[in-house]
Amino acid sequence: MTLHGLVSKTEKVPSIEDLFNSTELSFDIESTGLHTYNDVPLGFSVTNNADSAYFCMIEDMQLRQLLNHPGIDYIGHNLKYDRSTLKRAGININNIIDTMIAAHLCEEPRLSLEYLITAKTGRSIRTFTDYTEPILISTPSQLAEHFGSHARAAWILWHGYNDGDVHWEGYEKALKNNIVYDTFFDVEMPLIPVLSDMEYNGVQIDADYIRLLGTYFDNKINILESALHYWGQDESINFNSPEQVAKLFYEKLKIKPNWKMTKGSKSKPPRHMVDGKYLETIKDSHTIIPIYLLYKQYDKLRSTYVNSLLDGLSNGRIYVSFNQTGTRTGRLSSSGPNLQNIPQRREEGRKIRRGFIAPEGTTLVKADADQLELKMMAHWSKDVNMLRAFIEGRDIHLETAIRAYGDPNRRADGKTLNFQCQYLGGKKEHQDAFFGAYPGIKTWSDMAIEEAHYRGYARTLFNRKRTIPELSSFNEKVKEHGEREAISTIIQGSSAEVVKIGMLKVWDDLQGTDIKMVLQVHDEVVFEVPNNLLKEFIPYIKQGLEYRELDLPITYSVSYGQNWTQQVKWKPGDEVSLAASNALLHTE
Repeated sequence: MTLHGLVSKTEKVPSIEDLFNSTELSFDIESTGLHTYNDVPLGFSVTNNADSAYFCMIEDMQLRQLLNHPGIDYIGHNLKYDRSTLKRAGININNIIDTMIAAHLCEEPRLSLEYLITAKTGRSIRTFTDYTEPILISTPSQLAEHFGSHARAAWILWHGYNDGDVHWEGYEKALKNNIVYDTFFDVEMPLIPVLSDMEYNGVQIDADYIRLLGTYFDNKINILESALHYWGQDESINFNSPEQVAKLFYEKLKIKPNWKMTKGSKSKPPRHMVDGKYLETIKDSHTIIPIYLLYKQYDKLRSTYVNSLLDGLSNGRIYVSFNQTGTRTGRLSSSGPNLQNIPQRREEGRKIRRGFIAPEGTTLVKADADQLELKMMAHWSKDVNMLRAFIEGRDIHLETAIRAYGDPNRRADGKTLNFQCQYLGGKKEHQDAFFGAYPGIKTWSDMAIEEAHYRGYARTLFNRKRTIPELSSFNEKVKEHGEREAISTIIQGSSAEVVKIGMLKVWDDLQGTDIKMVLQVHDEVVFEVPNNLLKEFIPYIKQGLEYRELDLPITYSVSYGQNWTQQVKWKPGDEVSLAASNALLHTE
C-alpha cells in the first residue's frame, strides 16, 4: 500500500533518495488537533524546494525516517508544536529553523504562515496548491496536493521567492540584514527543543485542591456581588457587563470621572472607564469602586486559573504552552493558562501555585535568579555604587535606602525606588533620589535613550532588536513612554536572554536523566526531580543556571518542596530534607 503522495508545479521532482541526501528539509505536520498531549500526528508534508512536496502518512516508516536524521536542518513554521507532537510518535527533532520566530525577530506585524506568504509573495497558500475541489481529501496524492503547500511556503519564507516582478530575499538574509542572525541561531533556535520538552512533560496538578480553591473563590465572588448590589441599589445589574457598570457608576451613582484619564465623548462614558487601570485612579471617590475591583480580581482568578486548569487537565497534568513570540522584549510568555500573570506576591496567587505539585516519588525544585534585572542594570550602567554593593554581598534595597535617604529604616522605600525608577518610572522626586544614589545609572540611561532616538530602536545583550516608533512622536508623554520602553527592552530583554542561556545548558546536561524541566516564569525555572536524585541535583542546579559573562555573576536561589508554594530554601552546606519539605504541607 502506498502511504505517500507527491505534488509538483514543475518538472523538478526530487526523488526520495534526494530528500535523504539533503542538508535542509522543510516540513509541516497534520495532526488530530492542537493539544500536545491528547492529539497525535496523522502525517506530514516535506520538501527540499519551492516547487514540489511529498505527503507522508505517519505510518510510512520509510519517509518518517526523514524527520529523525541528525545531518538535516528542519525548516518550518511554529515548529515547537510540531516537535512536541512528533515526539509522541517517537520522532525527535532538534536541528530546527523556525520561520515564525525569524519573522518575529524581524518585527513582522503578524506571524501566521498565511499572512507572511501573502505579504512576501503576493500569493495565498492556496495558490501554491491550485487545489480548490470541495471534496473529502482521502488519498495520499490528494493530501500532498492539499497540505504540501505548507512545507513549500516555509521553504520560500526561509530561502526567498523570485517570480517576475515579485522578489522576496527570504528570512535567512533578512535576519542578517537586521543583525539578529546570531540571536536566532545562538538563543532562540536552541531554545525550541527545551520549551517543546517542557510542554511535552507538563506539570502535575492537585485537581481536588483546585476544585476547593474554586469554591473558595466562588464564595468570595458571591459575597462581593451582594455588596455591589447593595451599594449599587440595583439587584438587576450584571457586573460582568462593562456597559451596565459604566451606566451605574456614572449615570445613576453620579461618580465624577477623571476626564484627564479618558478618551472619547464626555456625554457618554467610554467602555474603558470601567477597566481596572482607570478605576484605580478614582477608587476613593465611591465605596463601590474598590469592591468592584476586588470582585473582578476574584472573577479573573477563577476563570483564568481555576477553570483553565481543570478544563485543561490530561492524565492529572496540565500542558502549558510557552511562547517565544509573545513579547517584544524577548521574555517568554505562556498560555493555557498564562503563568506569568499569577499574582505571586499576593496570597491568592500563592494559593494558585499551591495546586502545582510533585508526583509521588518526586520533588519540585525551584531556581530563582537573584536580583537579575538590578544586576543587569548595574552591568549596563557600570555604576560603581551598585556594582560594589552587589560584589560585597550587601542588601541592595537597604543600600538604596541608605544612599537615597540616609536612613536604613526605610528599606521598603529603597525597594520601591529600585523597582520603580530603574525603568525611569515614579515621581520626579523619587527619580532624583534614585539617581542621586546611583549617578552612573542616570548617565547610562541618558546615553542609551539618545542612541535609541538616533537609531529608532534598542538592542539587548544578544542583539535582539526592538523598533520603538514612540521615540519619534511629537507628543511628549508618548515620547517619554518610548524612552522607558527603550530602557526596559535593554534590561528585561537581556535578563530574559541570560535565563534562556542557563536553561539551554541545563537542558543539555539533563538529557538521559529522569529529571524534568516543567515550568519557566520570569526569573524562575521549576524542575520535577526524582527523590533519589535530589541531593545531587540541588547543588548542581544552583551552579548550572549561573551566568558569569557579565560584570556581576547571575546567581540563583534554590528551594524545594511538594508544591510550587510551600518550599524549603536551600543554601550550600544545607542537608536536603524530604521530611522538612513534607512538614510544610501542614503549615497552611
